Amino acid sequence: MNGLLLIDKPQGITSHDVVARVRKILQIQSVGHSGTLDPLATGLMILLVGEATKISALMIEKNKKYALKARLGETTDTLDRSGQITEKKETDHLQEKEVRQAIQMFQGELDLPIPAFSAKKVDGQKLYDKARAGESFPLPLKKMTFQDLSEVQMKLPDFELALQCTSGSFIRSWVHELGKKLHVGAHLLELQRTEVGHFQLKNAVTLEQLADRRDLIAQETASPFFIPLSQALGHLIRIYVDGREEFLVRNGSIPHRVKLELISRVDADRPMPVQLMSKNSERLLALVELEKEIGFHLRRVFQY
Repeated sequence: MNGLLLIDKPQGITSHDVVARVRKILQIQSVGHSGTLDPLATGLMILLVGEATKISALMIEKNKKYALKARLGETTDTLDRSGQITEKKETDHLQEKEVRQAIQMFQGELDLPIPAFSAKKVDGQKLYDKARAGESFPLPLKKMTFQDLSEVQMKLPDFELALQCTSGSFIRSWVHELGKKLHVGAHLLELQRTEVGHFQLKNAVTLEQLADRRDLIAQETASPFFIPLSQALGHLIRIYVDGREEFLVRNGSIPHRVKLELISRVDADRPMPVQLMSKNSERLLALVELEKEIGFHLRRVFQY
């Protein structure tokens, strides 16, 4: 079992819980994920099964799209509805036009504080451990990019919208800072991840549905919710090898002919990993990367 598994995460469980349940359903320990969702959040999680765990960095880098619902006028300690309300302000004076304008202005690259209740580590300690212990500490800033804000619906003091953001962005922080911009505070009510790169929630399965469709994954049969490793990185250049070249790749070497083809096909100014594929089995054998002062080297070799 080697590939990407699209799961529709339910509310109320952690990303670690999802991985644990999938390990039990598939009866395989080699399962990871390409980006956490808070217990409050629902939606698309891309799980990496078997040798696909070796491409986690490539999956984590992808932009994400979310649908969210937030409430103006109330601030919580966790920046979402799971926390305690720390401040309330009147919102009767707010007009839809004013809120819409603030939302549209509040996009692009922003330096926002990381939530105190998050798994981000500072000095080797997770922030939520410090926050739960009642410690007071400055929140580190992080560059986050928010764009494609759309489908804005108003029923003040609540509003809903869809947006896209870079990997590692905190939607809670965006909502909180928007509330500050409007001088009333705000917190996140609901969050659903709808896209990761070109992968979409509509193709995902629930944990219950997965248990009924396990046979497809066991056969590594392509389906809307399971993408075999050989098809997982369709946006990257492919170079096919067979015979002795395949033997060399499997044992950690780049054949001379492959190096020549890499030189001709890879943009040195914007290098991307290249897939080395088996001509016979169509399986992904390795990823090659170009690094300055090192040249081409095998970033990952897949054994399956």
